[in-house]
Amino acid sequence: MSILKRDGGNGVIAYPKKIYTALANGTIAVGDVVKVETDVSATPDPDTSGAAGFIVAPTAESNSPLAVGVATTAAADGEEVQVQVAGFNDAVTSAEAIDVGDAVGGSANGDVREWDTESATSQPFAVCVNAFAGTTNDGAILIIDKGWLG
Repeated sequence: MSILKRDGGNGVIAYPKKIYTALANGTIAVGDVVKVETDVSATPDPDTSGAAGFIVAPTAESNSPLAVGVATTAAADGEEVQVQVAGFNDAVTSAEAIDVGDAVGGSANGDVREWDTESATSQPFAVCVNAFAGTTNDGAILIIDKGWLG
């Protein structure tokens, strides 16, 4: 007897995930770590379209406190993008080796990296559950639902 939820068609594990739709600020690839865009000079403008996560951009700095999840679809500037904000994800690429159990943040180029900037206002967005050997996509993360988006 299996206790894992399966999709019924091909026996693949159906990992629980939480995904929402946002607008892309810039080009976003599948597997990019994205952050909530708050720059009012950005296009689309968060002031016009809503600054509560409706506009996202790839992380452009290490360990951004605004990192919210991982893009599950690609998008060009101003297009809709699907963002996974909770659950298992193995579509990311790492900027460095990450061990199981390590806290995870975004890197300066949209990859994941080991989190190292804990503060009262800044926490990791995920935890590593399958180790990354280095600059590879051989690992997996569990994205922490920060509760920002319902």
